[in-house]
Amino acid sequence: MAVLLLLSKMDDELAWSDDAVYSSVPEKLISKGGDSLRIVKLLKEYAPKSFTAVEIARYAGYPVRGSCVEVRKAITILLEKGYPLVSGAAGFKYAQRKEDLTDYLLSLENRRKGLDRRIRGVERAIGRFD
Repeated sequence: MAVLLLLSKMDDELAWSDDAVYSSVPEKLISKGGDSLRIVKLLKEYAPKSFTAVEIARYAGYPVRGSCVEVRKAITILLEKGYPLVSGAAGFKYAQRKEDLTDYLLSLENRRKGLDRRIRGVERAIGRFD
């Protein structure tokens, strides 16, 4: 019973903050979090297995096209809410240990450093047009 109450509480917390971001997702999937909890349930139930965005989209009812941006955005929102989800070369998975999350954090920090280098390069390139 406590699990059902917790899932109900989580569902209420997953209200999307920016409907425009999900304009290509059917309304039924974005009201009160839609099928985003199915993402959590899938990843948690089969942990530590990783799933691709396409596999998650098929399971959770999101459009299957391109890089499945709606799935990626839903996972980002779930992460922002504190769900222990990580991604890597094999796809997305539910973290089993604190180390899974710290390794993922290190990966994100390294990606941020790479983006910072690219930003500085673009800024230098803009300067060439002055």
